[in-house]
Amino acid sequence: MCDPIDNRRLAIVVALGLAPCVAGCGSDTGVAGVPVMPLVEETLVASKMPLAGTISPEADGFGFARARDLRFSGDRLVVLENQNSRLVIFDRDLRPVQTIGREGAGPGELRGAFSIDVLPDQYAVAEINNVRITVFSPDGSFLRSFAVPAGMEQFAYGPDGTIYVNAYDGRHYMYAVNGESISTPFAERPRDLYLEAGLGETPASLGHVLVAVTRSGDVHLYDPLIAGLIRFDAAGTRTFMRSLPPRFREGLRTQTQLVAADFGGSGKGWGARATDLTVTDDDRLLLLFPPIDGVFGLIMDPETYAAQAVRWSAEVLAARPGLGGASGVIRQGRFWHVVGDEVTVYTLQPDGS
Repeated sequence: MCDPIDNRRLAIVVALGLAPCVAGCGSDTGVAGVPVMPLVEETLVASKMPLAGTISPEADGFGFARARDLRFSGDRLVVLENQNSRLVIFDRDLRPVQTIGREGAGPGELRGAFSIDVLPDQYAVAEINNVRITVFSPDGSFLRSFAVPAGMEQFAYGPDGTIYVNAYDGRHYMYAVNGESISTPFAERPRDLYLEAGLGETPASLGHVLVAVTRSGDVHLYDPLIAGLIRFDAAGTRTFMRSLPPRFREGLRTQTQLVAADFGGSGKGWGARATDLTVTDDDRLLLLFPPIDGVFGLIMDPETYAAQAVRWSAEVLAARPGLGGASGVIRQGRFWHVVGDEVTVYTLQPDGS
């Protein structure tokens, strides 16, 4: 029996269309001479569609309280509802069927939950207050938990069950944590590039690194200090690197400095921060960030990092000025989006279809 949840609703909106190249189509180099990822000419345009499905008080009395992150496990949608410190599971018809976890610091309890990832047989939750990752089975049973570095930003499962989580040792990006919760430093940081960019060998700010793992086992990291993506193989060897196109690189850097100023800082060493990096159901990468002239995300080929921009339509921006990417995933042609305390579903279609 599901517990009641404060009322929110799932709504559907978005179509993707074609438009001219919006930024950085020419040759360029990024921070410390890192080559810039190619930007394909077609821009995906998110336009409002007729409402196609709803979870609301009128429908079934079941909604959300502070949805923070989401993933799919088979046909089930797993939503992190951090205000109530639990996962909420929806079936393929978007009916709530299960909750997992509760507030606390004991085994199977959550406090300050802010990020999730899933495998077919595991749901993992990162907890900022308990400074750990807790792992559940799909039936809600507690499997294990392990400590992580304070200040962890994001983590991701590899296809073999390895969990990659932020490291703050100044040398590596990640720890690779196996099924026995044994941690191994993974993926050395490009200290040569940091030095060349004038950041110092160990920059003061090493956080806000985003990670996603594709089916091949390659680990993809977004490093805001170089404003680009880096690919590592399963052994932790760096194999590829590309900078964001200049329009997005500079736009995110400016936005990051504004956020830092709100906290009384200069933003020096913060880089160009994005909000989420996930893998689509066709094994591409989705990088999300605060909007830059309406563009809120890049869909990227994992081999070349060739990127396609996704922007909101004028109608969406008129209804929700400043709406950013926050967190989200793409599945079966739909963009499932978490921002604030809402989960919204967008259908992805070519313009004019």
